[in-house]
Amino acid sequence: MKALVSILVSIVLGGLLTSVGSATPTHPRASAPAGTIAFAGGRDGNPEIYLMTDTGRILRRLTRDPKYDADPTWSPDGRRIAFYSQRTSSGEVFVVNADGTGLKNLTRNPAHDGGASWSPDGQSIVFDSDRASGAGIYVMRANGTGVRRLTTGGTDSDPAWSQDGSAIAFTSNRDGNDEIYVMKPDGSGQTNITNAPGAEAQPAWSPDGRSLAFTSDRTGAKAVYVMDAQGEHVRKLAAGDEPSWSSDGRSIAFTRETNPPDIWVVNAAGGGLRNITRSRFAEFTPAWAPAKRR
Repeated sequence: MKALVSILVSIVLGGLLTSVGSATPTHPRASAPAGTIAFAGGRDGNPEIYLMTDTGRILRRLTRDPKYDADPTWSPDGRRIAFYSQRTSSGEVFVVNADGTGLKNLTRNPAHDGGASWSPDGQSIVFDSDRASGAGIYVMRANGTGVRRLTTGGTDSDPAWSQDGSAIAFTSNRDGNDEIYVMKPDGSGQTNITNAPGAEAQPAWSPDGRSLAFTSDRTGAKAVYVMDAQGEHVRKLAAGDEPSWSSDGRSIAFTRETNPPDIWVVNAAGGGLRNITRSRFAEFTPAWAPAKRR
């Protein structure tokens, strides 16, 4: 779960309501253009979901609600976006089409539900919830039915489904501090792959499934790191958190907790660091659209 208080303060300090231009409406089930990034932004005074290009040009505002909307994640066909919203009393997983139509609450549960990630076939969504004893990882059909629990034994969050469908990475504190774990989609084979003294969280699979980006404070401050799928060959890329890979695997977008927070991009191999939002409003939780399917 994100640091809501600091983000909301940054949004309030950002200023008054700002109008945002939108692109020409598309068919509700059209996929997003290549290079599109979904993100949460406070341009209207509270966090909403927006789309922008990978150079920071705003394309469209997707949500319009006085409550907190953030943490978007794309369906594999680029036509829908699941996201976390506090428009209910507990916080739920919602879904919306890439043009802003078709809004639907998927979870409808009095507990907290968030941290959604799609299966590569688009038929299921994995998410975290505290609806039973302890926060765990759950999976449901993409329409919100058939909910099943996958993990127990700790506070588990931040699930991320690999693009080949073979694994789900997640964060767990079951060993005393936050670490990155990997398991099979049925919940079996849960394995700690970081084993570091700091807090490791927010895993994100590379498009080829060979690497994971993640956030760690192992050196004292939060930064984005990359490691291979077995947890080896760890490299630090840049100060920040909430990493998301580009569809070609060459770049990683992330949030840098400046005042207010901004979205940055860094080359996955290192270098090429650049701020793509440069806004007086809080911009955070970036999610790069997947490559278009042929």
